[in-house]
Amino acid sequence: TFIVKVEDSSTPKKQATKQLSINVNKQTQPLIITTKSLPEGTVGSEYSATLTASGGTTPYSWSLVSGSLPTGLTLSSAGVISGTPTTVGSFTFIVKVEDSSTPKKQATKQLSINVNEQTQPLSITTESLPEGTVGSEYNATLSASGGTTPYTWSLISGSLPTGLTLSSAGVISGTPTTAGNSTFIVKVEDSSTPKKQATKQLSINVN
Repeated sequence: TFIVKVEDSSTPKKQATKQLSINVNKQTQPLIITTKSLPEGTVGSEYSATLTASGGTTPYSWSLVSGSLPTGLTLSSAGVISGTPTTVGSFTFIVKVEDSSTPKKQATKQLSINVNEQTQPLSITTESLPEGTVGSEYNATLSASGGTTPYTWSLISGSLPTGLTLSSAGVISGTPTTAGNSTFIVKVEDSSTPKKQATKQLSINVN
């Protein structure tokens, strides 16, 4: 804060004074929207995603400037997209973020949300596995239903009979080398985002 004086060129000189001030802010980074993409949604399933930004002066305020969100979803001023989608499709829109500086900084970005049809829960439908015989080739395929194909299979606990392996496609194959009963837990993941998972305990008896 300071006082300035101005004098004119008359005789005698006229003068005037006034107190003024200058506010100096910290240097801030440019305001940008850092959200790269948004997760997919499913009709009838609750959806929530938070937009992110960097730079400028927090807090930020978000708004939708063009296009439309999926039917059933809304964008809050805090940048949260939430609700329950009711319509299948791909929805493209432009969001705007404003910071709290004076004057306000702004940034915009085009984003999209893909809404999929409702799928059945993912479950493993294999109830039991055939027996094997030491020294004889073995082959069995695990099966699942629901979720979004393709599926990815893995062994998460226990062990297969010695000589057998489980492929990511769900095929148990090989040649058993040891007699006995082996119990294990398999997991299947689908291709949705986020991935759905299901597990099941199974066993193979080798004679």
